[in-house]
Amino acid sequence: MVQLTKNEFETFRNFISNIELVDVLVIEEYLKKYAINPSNKLKVELNQKDFDFSIEEHLVTFIKYVVRIKSGNNNYFKFEVNFEIRFKINDFDFVKKTSENKNVFDFFKKFQLPKIIWPYLRAETQYATTKAGMKPFTLPFLK
Repeated sequence: MVQLTKNEFETFRNFISNIELVDVLVIEEYLKKYAINPSNKLKVELNQKDFDFSIEEHLVTFIKYVVRIKSGNNNYFKFEVNFEIRFKINDFDFVKKTSENKNVFDFFKKFQLPKIIWPYLRAETQYATTKAGMKPFTLPFLK
């Protein structure tokens, strides 16, 4: 778990105040519905993969999620989605310097980005299950 010192947390707060969410784009998605009859009790497995970022005119992050809905031990539905998240940068030099601070930037990646992307992932998962001919499935709230 990433823990920040008091000074690092202040740097993180300044980092957050120097970026503004501009857009969240789905750049690729894949879905598969498996030919099984699901039980009433479904469980969700969620994995975040392939995090990448660039800082040029904007701070741009790329995140891939894999959502598996299982019935018992069997896959019922699999959904992979790649997001591009674009932030406007208010103070380029500060944001660039902060992105090189491993603790602060890891904190941003592990705690802030999931909160930003979660509503989009929930909506895309619900839409994907509908496209697959299933009853819409909504991921739980992020806690």
